[in-house]
Amino acid sequence: MFRYLLDLIFPPLCLACQEVLITGEPLLCTYCLATLPQVGAPLYQEEVEEKFLGNTAIVAGAALFHFTKLGPVQRMIHAMKYRHRPSSLRKLGYYYGLLWQRISKEKLDAIVPIPLHLRRLEQRGYNQSEALALGIAKALKVPCKPHWLTRSLDTETQTKKSREERMRNVQGAFHVPVTQRCNVADKHILLVDDLVTTGATLRAAATALTASGMKELSIATLAVAY
Repeated sequence: MFRYLLDLIFPPLCLACQEVLITGEPLLCTYCLATLPQVGAPLYQEEVEEKFLGNTAIVAGAALFHFTKLGPVQRMIHAMKYRHRPSSLRKLGYYYGLLWQRISKEKLDAIVPIPLHLRRLEQRGYNQSEALALGIAKALKVPCKPHWLTRSLDTETQTKKSREERMRNVQGAFHVPVTQRCNVADKHILLVDDLVTTGATLRAAATALTASGMKELSIATLAVAY
C-alpha cells in the first residue's frame, strides 16, 4: 500500500525520456529500450579498449551504450547526473556487472569510481559513477572502494574541449590518499565512469593509481562516444 501511494506522489520515470513508467518497466520505457543504441556482443568492448591503445595498458574495457550528441543516451546520462537517480544507477550497474562476467574472467580486487570534486558532489548530492560502481560491485561480489581515489582539482567541464585540452584540463586532478596507497598496491582495479570520449579523465585517474603501485587496470563505462 505504501509503495502504491509513493508511486502516485513520485511516479517512476524513464531514465532516457523522463516519461512515467508503467508496470513492468523498471528503468527504461519500452520505446527507449527498443531504440537506445545499446549492448553490443555482449558489450562495446573494442571501442573502449581502443581509446587507450599506446597510452594506458588495460586488461579489459567495456561500455553498455554508444553515446551520440543530443541522443537518448545523452538524455539518460544527464538525467542520472542532475535529477538524482542513484537507485536507478545502482540497478543499471548490477545488470552491467552480470554482463561484465561474460567478457572478463580475470580476478578483480576492487572497484573504484571516478570521484567528483567536493564542490560538485555538494551541488549534485551524489556521484553518479559511484552509484554505478556500487551496482557493479554487488553483481561481481567485489568491494567498491571510492575512498581509494580523490579529485584534488575542481576542473572545468570537458564538454566542447579538444582532445589536447581535455588532457591538460585533468592533468594532476586525481590522487591516491597516503593512507590508501598500501591498499592500491599490487591490485587489479576496475575503474568506473559514466562516459568515455577521449579517455582523458580515465587516463589521468589511472596515472594516479599506477603511481601508487596498482598492478592491473580494467575500465567499465556506462557509454562510449566515437
